[in-house]
Amino acid sequence: MSDVDQAVEALSEKQHGVFTVDQASERGASRNFIRWRLDSKRWRSLSEIVVHMAGVPLTWYSRVMAGVLDAGPGAAASHRTAACLHGIPGFKDNRIEVSRQPNSASTSRLALVHRSRWLPPWHIVVKNGIRVTTVARTLFDLAAVVSRPRLERALDNAIAMKLVTVEALNSMLEELAERGRTGVAAMRKLLEARQLGYIAPASELEARFIRFLTKYGLPDAIRQMNVGGDEWIARVDFAYPGLKILIELDGRLHHTALLDADRDRRRRARLIAQGWKVITITWWDLTDYGAQTADTLRIALGASVA
Repeated sequence: MSDVDQAVEALSEKQHGVFTVDQASERGASRNFIRWRLDSKRWRSLSEIVVHMAGVPLTWYSRVMAGVLDAGPGAAASHRTAACLHGIPGFKDNRIEVSRQPNSASTSRLALVHRSRWLPPWHIVVKNGIRVTTVARTLFDLAAVVSRPRLERALDNAIAMKLVTVEALNSMLEELAERGRTGVAAMRKLLEARQLGYIAPASELEARFIRFLTKYGLPDAIRQMNVGGDEWIARVDFAYPGLKILIELDGRLHHTALLDADRDRRRRARLIAQGWKVITITWWDLTDYGAQTADTLRIALGASVA
């Protein structure tokens, strides 16, 4: 194996098996050398400028890297692709989307290219060797291409998973609002309800319960509250401390083991012993019996909130 082959192979290993013609040239590959490798099928052309090293699996990460390279200098994976790279639930490894500033022909046969007038270096990080927009920037980009419910869920998931902070999102809002970007208005509304100290719903069931309270005019509850005196008992989903009422959400069809049921019984008994009323609400209580569940909770909370 020649020195050029070794240099290009080493590069491809860092880039999920893909590289550009210019990168190969920088490592000593002449036009004839590149053509020879392509003709011999040792390298495979993915576009006019991106090449795949034969024998290396062409994975989703390879395709993302290829899309970023094909879009040219300064490009980064963005939007739904960035959400998937960051591990935000609800975004699959399918569509390849990248962003770049429109300072040259922003086209690619390997990815959907979004032209961005404002894509500074601090909006980009490297993840798995791939340039990708930060979580905060990704959420603002998503605001322009996904529905409001999907955006809200992505936002709460990112906060709950500690991928981003409300403070970082507010800073991004200040930056992008000055430039009139699409999606800023939607994010502003969502962030107004998520000030510093906000605890994001840890599950779709929690998010649905919050919407349920609003829909039926029930008072907000304290979320994720630790309960117990000198000895900690549990961290409960929702609570009305002044009324000594706890709300436990249960999305399971049944307990997966006898130990689960026994643990829950002992936990519930200790809470009741301390004077708490524990109300369990399931997914079906919210989706199929919303009105009846609201009446039950309203009665428990007292006529003053009716």
